[in-house]
Amino acid sequence: MEPSGKRSRPSEVPDVLRLVVPGTVDYLDRIRDFVGSAAGVYGFEGATVDEIVLALDEAVANVVEHAYEGSDLPEDQRTLELLIEGGVQGMRFSLRDHGIPFDPGAAVPVDLDTHLASGNQDGLGIHMIRQLMDRMVWRRLPDGNELILEKDRIPGREGR
Repeated sequence: MEPSGKRSRPSEVPDVLRLVVPGTVDYLDRIRDFVGSAAGVYGFEGATVDEIVLALDEAVANVVEHAYEGSDLPEDQRTLELLIEGGVQGMRFSLRDHGIPFDPGAAVPVDLDTHLASGNQDGLGIHMIRQLMDRMVWRRLPDGNELILEKDRIPGREGR
């Protein structure tokens, strides 16, 4: 049952939105468009949509660069599957791949000042995902990896 006054998923939107694409950078624009459109359908606006898109863009780029680059997996099996669920509480993104396992939750938190002072511009993707999303969970699946990112709907936050 939904609390009164809360937005819900529009009735014409499926319970789960799904996109499967090859795991290459050539599909980043398509993924960004898919994520941005879904966030809008589920009632997110403005800067919050931009944050969601950026976080997913970083997650996908990490899979392409680290899970698939150097993998022995044939090119045609290097796919990305993105499942999106949304509702009153917020959105959940499940990014699945078949690449080399890596738990981003085990990555050491970045001291941003020290990192930037070193001149290093790499290694900030996980830091940004942690800052932009409310939860990040990784798990190993029998046939690959799944990164789950969640964004809560916080009243008054959209459009900031």
